[in-house]
Amino acid sequence: MSQVKENSEDRAYRLITESLTKLHKPGDYLFESTLTHDLGMSRTPVATALNRLVSEGLLVKQSKKGCYIPKVSLKDAQDVFAVRRILEIEAMRIIIARNDTAVLDILHKNTDAATLAVRHDNFPDFYCLDLEFHRSLVYNSQNNYIYEAWRRIFIRCNIYTAYFSDSLQQNQFYKENLLQGHWEMLDAMQNRDFARAMLCINAHFDHIVGYAVDNTLVYENL
Repeated sequence: MSQVKENSEDRAYRLITESLTKLHKPGDYLFESTLTHDLGMSRTPVATALNRLVSEGLLVKQSKKGCYIPKVSLKDAQDVFAVRRILEIEAMRIIIARNDTAVLDILHKNTDAATLAVRHDNFPDFYCLDLEFHRSLVYNSQNNYIYEAWRRIFIRCNIYTAYFSDSLQQNQFYKENLLQGHWEMLDAMQNRDFARAMLCINAHFDHIVGYAVDNTLVYENL
């Protein structure tokens, strides 16, 4: 897919989107005036970016108060991960059908690096590599419609994983299970076995969703 030069509105959108998982948590408000100051940008690109995030369902606009990140909920977690699962399965099917060894090499290198990160208990690297594995999978399907739909869903999913990252960091079994899932998916893809790849990615998502749901239930009962 072609790379487009980033304009001020796209830059504001990217920076604000990144802040949703890195600097904020569900329920936090994002104020146009504060963002304008923090990003060193004029109000127009910031306002445009906020409106775009509202239209994509990643923020909610409240009259006279600003925009806020929707709080996590059990139904939302189930819904958002269900859509992400569908999109990633289709991306995997495309790559297998194309027998794209270059993409498989990218995923293999990513999983090698993630294995080292787990072995050395380097959670920040592992977390980033885990996200990149899934982004590479979908991006390299070379289907812009799938990627754009997935990108928005992925941001919302990351709000769950980032918000509950402290419990993930302490859960060695969960990290090793995630990593094993990547290896199993990769092996099935390399053997062009879509049926087995489907089983692997569904098991992988069952594990991810279970984690998100369990932590959301704890959050809702606080």
